Amino acid sequence: MRTQDRLKRICLFLLTSGTIIASGALAACAGEPAANVQPSEMPPTATAQQFPDLIAVTAWVEAPENRLCSDPNAAMKIHIIVKNQGEASAGEFIVSALNSQQRIAAGLSAGAEIDVQFSGYTPDFVAQIDPSGQVQESNEANNEYRAQLLLPTLPSECNPTPTPAVQTQSPIITLVGHNGKVLDIDFSPDGNLIASGSVDNTLRLWRVDQGTLLRTMQGHPFPITALKIAPSGAILATGSTDGIIRLWSVSNGLLGHSLQAHGGRVLDLQFSPDGSRLASSASDFTVRLWNPADGRLLRTIDEGMAQVNSLAYSPDGRLLAWVEADGSIKVWRISDGSWMLNLRNIYLPATQIAFSPDQSLLASGYSDGRIQFWKYPEGILVDTFEQHNGAITGLAFSPDGEWLASSSKDGDIFLWSVEKKPLNDDTSPSTLGPLVTLKELYLGHTGQVNKVHFSPKGDLLASCGDDGTIRLWSLPDK
Repeated sequence: MRTQDRLKRICLFLLTSGTIIASGALAACAGEPAANVQPSEMPPTATAQQFPDLIAVTAWVEAPENRLCSDPNAAMKIHIIVKNQGEASAGEFIVSALNSQQRIAAGLSAGAEIDVQFSGYTPDFVAQIDPSGQVQESNEANNEYRAQLLLPTLPSECNPTPTPAVQTQSPIITLVGHNGKVLDIDFSPDGNLIASGSVDNTLRLWRVDQGTLLRTMQGHPFPITALKIAPSGAILATGSTDGIIRLWSVSNGLLGHSLQAHGGRVLDLQFSPDGSRLASSASDFTVRLWNPADGRLLRTIDEGMAQVNSLAYSPDGRLLAWVEADGSIKVWRISDGSWMLNLRNIYLPATQIAFSPDQSLLASGYSDGRIQFWKYPEGILVDTFEQHNGAITGLAFSPDGEWLASSSKDGDIFLWSVEKKPLNDDTSPSTLGPLVTLKELYLGHTGQVNKVHFSPKGDLLASCGDDGTIRLWSLPDK
């Protein structure tokens, strides 16, 4: 059979059987010569799509020109610069920071940037760019921005004047003789004697100018917790842990009256300026008034009070002030038993109180070491100081009112210079400025200091403490 006929038969079989025929074989079946077929090239790839890419470049803080020293964060703004570093424009998107959002309705063209502002301030700044994913970006991982932002420098007038270095002083005289903690002291009206009471159950009188012991008086079977010399200088009142008050003759040390005064530890004793009354407070939650001449009880004040820790007569003798364990400060009118003031700013035990000699201020001390000053008679809080690291145990104004002494369980004694500032009706802490300035730190006691008192002459400060000593200190020049 000829080759051409054999080829036709093969083509016929392939076509009728449905077999797929290569293009070259199909050409041969059609009687055409097979060509040298080359594979066709792939079509060209389409151009890559371009996207925007939003990113925060930087952030900074703007402070107002009239920035207030009292509120330096008021009216602050944070600027955040957002840039589109992609190759295409971005449509509308959101910028979120400081719990608020800014809508950038116009979008942002490629390469452009915008200043987005937020009211407020935080040092740990966090912003989110396009947090809802409105814009399809080339990089969605760079939409969070974090920065530590510093406040602009305050105006020079806002910087407080540097506090001068506090001078330290050692005692000029140390009186030693008690066999235990000395809990209270007081000067005689002429400043020549000082009395001390101790947990050794003794009462002692000392000569101030010589620093020597004059007399030891015994009679209390328990620690002496409070004492006071009458304005006449003739009577010395002492109180003890058993609630008994004893009245002594200063001239000869003899015991006059023993008063079954309180149902608990006597906490404070105070004579009225004219010496006609003795006020006492104790852990039985009462204040009592006595006639020191005969020991008669004149009045018991028991009106739902907390424990009364400290007492103070007003310089004119018409008022009795005290502080209580719940933080209350109360001023009571002696003539009719009415309340003049009932104050409380700190809900911690109030431990000490003192009237300024001109009766314009009340100073109160607290168990956390704070000292507060109140305008009298309005009862306006005008200043607070936090220098001590322990409960205030003693507060005393100097006779001329120019110094305030404070003692504490932290063992420190501070001397403050009291500013003579007018206390108008609109007096407030923001308008008054500092009322006292720390001037001296008295160092010498080796434990808790329990009381401080100024000499009536105004030339000495006396203190007593857990170390069993009484110490006398000089005052700085004014």
